[in-house]
Amino acid sequence: MPIYEYKCEVCQAQSSVLVKSYTSSKKPSCPKCKSKKMTKLLSTFAHHKTVQDFQESSLPVSESGSPEFFGDPRNIGRGLEDTYKRVGAEIPEAVQQEIKDAREGYIPPEVEI
Repeated sequence: MPIYEYKCEVCQAQSSVLVKSYTSSKKPSCPKCKSKKMTKLLSTFAHHKTVQDFQESSLPVSESGSPEFFGDPRNIGRGLEDTYKRVGAEIPEAVQQEIKDAREGYIPPEVEI
């Protein structure tokens, strides 16, 4: 169900309207003045970064050093990934899986304290 943004042509109030289907022909009314003279606005949209986007935009591991950097689970394994990349080697599948698991909060039983 999409949410559309509208602007009232009478009182200039803007509002968001949840529409039950894309093909709905029901016209929204202004919640402020109840006018049916509403103009659909171009809504903004969110752009989500992937882990790779985030990592590429943040400091290299060698320059990080801050507790915040190491406290962010998206940075777990970055040093290892950077090393493999620097030497031009492929990260083994098992290592990739361990990094992925660690970023998601899973700690293997043999490592738990």
